[in-house]
Amino acid sequence: MPQHTNPLLVVADMRLESLLDYLPPDDKELALRLFGAFAHAEYVLKQAGFLRRGIESAEADWETYADTISGRFKREKGGQFRDSWTLLVSSPPRKQVVREGRLAWKDVTRPKGLTDEAYGLLMVRRIRNNLFTVPSSWLVDLASINAIVASFRLP
Repeated sequence: MPQHTNPLLVVADMRLESLLDYLPPDDKELALRLFGAFAHAEYVLKQAGFLRRGIESAEADWETYADTISGRFKREKGGQFRDSWTLLVSSPPRKQVVREGRLAWKDVTRPKGLTDEAYGLLMVRRIRNNLFTVPSSWLVDLASINAIVASFRLP
């Protein structure tokens, strides 16, 4: 993405069309489907009472939701979900960080103690975040993420 010195030009780059310009044509539809699925999932989680506590803003509580579906990934024996899961954990997305006042990317390892469900939802959220920031930085393909998102049946 271009580096701007004029703050007004930064706002001009915030259009969805600008974000989609960075994607290969086949990925544009999948990106829009992922945005839609994610927005709907967060809406459903909030409506079902999965809300982060202790903060004023209404944010979905993905960690508590992951606890309620604990063990579900192990029951998924094969198929597209299992293939997507394998790809996701073997090539996890990097995390955008700030180093010495500049944006950078950090390879991250799985935090100790996370269930498969908590780790999977964390990775899917990270991909969503990366999609919003720099689409060309993905380390996994959108079709695999779409399969994982589609496999969840939220309450």
